[in-house]
Amino acid sequence: MKFSAATLLLLLALCTSGLKVNYRRKVSPPVGREAWEFEYAVEDINPKQHAVIIVDMWNQHWCPSATSRVAALAGPMNSTVTLMRQLGFTIIWAPSDCTAFYEGTPVRTRTENLPKVNVPAPNYKPVPTFPISSANNGGCDVPAKQGSPWYRQISTLYIDQDRDYLITDQDGEAQQEMFNIIAAQGITSLTYMGVHENMCIMNRNFAIEEMTARGFNRNQISIIRELVDVMYTPLDTPYVPHIEGLRMQTEYVEQFWGRSFSVYDILTPSYNTSR
Repeated sequence: MKFSAATLLLLLALCTSGLKVNYRRKVSPPVGREAWEFEYAVEDINPKQHAVIIVDMWNQHWCPSATSRVAALAGPMNSTVTLMRQLGFTIIWAPSDCTAFYEGTPVRTRTENLPKVNVPAPNYKPVPTFPISSANNGGCDVPAKQGSPWYRQISTLYIDQDRDYLITDQDGEAQQEMFNIIAAQGITSLTYMGVHENMCIMNRNFAIEEMTARGFNRNQISIIRELVDVMYTPLDTPYVPHIEGLRMQTEYVEQFWGRSFSVYDILTPSYNTSR
């Protein structure tokens, strides 16, 4: 894949100066405790110890508006993933229900051929109630019949067959493949992007709840705020616009499960120290 001169200069600058990320989470202050507050921490990170998990960016969803939003995310997501790969992040594709489409491909085969390691036993914690509901037709904001029309990942996203990994979502196998990759690459932190933040990013067998139960803590789990979406319609509680529902779900993750950072911390490294 070719890069522009500006991108190559950016990569050179990052390789010589390191990568800083401005993490955000929500905390309850020790005194007063009248509200949750944002807490920021600019940290130097080593991309080689970070894995990026791209969740359920399917070619088609049963909800037409969800399909449109995935298509809108895919362009900037592809640019971001391409740069993160070049910086040394481990890229893990997780297109649930679609693994069969990739059987026999190099990216799937190299995932399956990794040495097996012991998977930590789970210690599941109570899950705080989500701030948004998807009770009204699965969160679709237009009339649509539910189904499973997806069979592959959206083609906008480039998979590097020789460097990336692609995992299954089957219980037992997904956890095994995740920890095989973690061990092989020396991963200590997980970053999630994709859809949906109130569904698969939280509760798939490779997702935030599961990885928390198996030993990853809040400082080791993050999401990229601009590269996630939710299944939510304003007809569901708390009856707010879609974009507000997305903001609330992101803050829920920041409160109870992990941290977030901005895509601009990756694309524009000076962003995290200029605010």
